[in-house]
Amino acid sequence: MRRGVPEGRRLLLGIDLGSSGVKAVLLDAELGIVAAQSHEVALFSDHQGWAEADHHDGGAPCVPWCHGS
Repeated sequence: MRRGVPEGRRLLLGIDLGSSGVKAVLLDAELGIVAAQSHEVALFSDHQGWAEADHHDGGAPCVPWCHGS
């Protein structure tokens, strides 16, 4: 999701690396959410009651989002 933002605006990027995936939200103080993305991350379990994700999968989806693709 993206909305037009006038040039020169200050924006805040929030990134959540959670257990179900990675989410990113771009915020403008007046416009609110101007962009949002999410990507599921596969979980695996070596032990009963544990849940882990491959650390290579965690932040990788954020890179193209930050470059505006």
